[in-house]
Amino acid sequence: MKKMLFCALSSLAALLLSAASTDAGQRVLDLSTAPGSKVSLTATQGEVVTFKVINRLPGKAYTLTVEERVIPIPPFEKPAELLGQPPGSDCTSVLHDAGSLEKAADEAAVGTIVRKVNTALAAGTCTLPAQVDKIKEWLAKTTVIVPGAFVAHSGVEIILTALRDEKIWTMVVSGGERGQWLTTYGVSIVPSKDEPYFLKPVGDKFKVTAEQEVDDLRMIPSVYFSWLPRKRMLGDFAFGPTAGLGLSKSKPAVFAGFGLTYNWNLAFIGGLAVSPHTVLNGRYKADDELSETVADDQLNREVYKPTWVVAVTFRFAGNPFGGGDDKKASLASGDQRPDNLLRIRGLPTAPGREPPSRGRRGSDDRPATPSAR
Repeated sequence: MKKMLFCALSSLAALLLSAASTDAGQRVLDLSTAPGSKVSLTATQGEVVTFKVINRLPGKAYTLTVEERVIPIPPFEKPAELLGQPPGSDCTSVLHDAGSLEKAADEAAVGTIVRKVNTALAAGTCTLPAQVDKIKEWLAKTTVIVPGAFVAHSGVEIILTALRDEKIWTMVVSGGERGQWLTTYGVSIVPSKDEPYFLKPVGDKFKVTAEQEVDDLRMIPSVYFSWLPRKRMLGDFAFGPTAGLGLSKSKPAVFAGFGLTYNWNLAFIGGLAVSPHTVLNGRYKADDELSETVADDQLNREVYKPTWVVAVTFRFAGNPFGGGDDKKASLASGDQRPDNLLRIRGLPTAPGREPPSRGRRGSDDRPATPSAR
């Protein structure tokens, strides 16, 4: 006997929990709102969603569809607000109003009548069971439960569409975006593998001589792209892959690696870089003696080499490397060269010019032999 009673109570509890769960995830589409309106709601990930349509015209045919649609980035619209309720009336007029639902002109009229009837019923002035049942019977004809239950997922929105004749209503339940792409700007630091050469006058000849190197590192203005997943948005730190682009010696540089992002706006990055480096042109060899001089850009050439890279980047509202009018005017006047702005050490110069940052010196000031590297 006790066992049977326990089983009965367990079944009843499961039924109540199931009903409560269904009601908790139920979304209501009100057809009394203007046709073409769209209601957007949210659901927690994993929540079971059901739908209920209210204020439908009794006896009218509706087409109800439910679909799942992947959410594009960026996020969606904010939900719209429903209209308020009109004041109620007595029982006789309530029964009359409920009966007038059959002849309502449109869904907006249905919504007005339903709100008026519900307000009157809530006032408690109509208590006769037969009349209350008849009123509720009319009200039930304005509501339909959409079959099926739908699970909300990140990056997906559930869309309910109601269609009658040429009128359409839409409700969107969004599971939220999957994440967000972050663009950060900063400076990438790479080791320099430059081996530039110059022509040293020796009598009536010009000797191919290696230049001395001062800096072992190069700093490259860069932009990086990384993905911030939804589950990391509320945390202080997010770790993941990142890739970036830079400009070195007026040529592109590419970076790839992993970054540690702190509160969206600050990132520390380490990885691999492929950037241009200056080496001796293959047509010449060290200590070659030429009968005539050649320009530095003919004596040297730029080659791409892989190196390690570390970077510190920041998330700005815009590109901090976008040059202003003053900078453009300075470049146009020849006060600065674009490649000098992007490189720490001297670059190959135009024909007839000495390497920048060293100035012009006499032939006796040149080192007699290439410095050890």
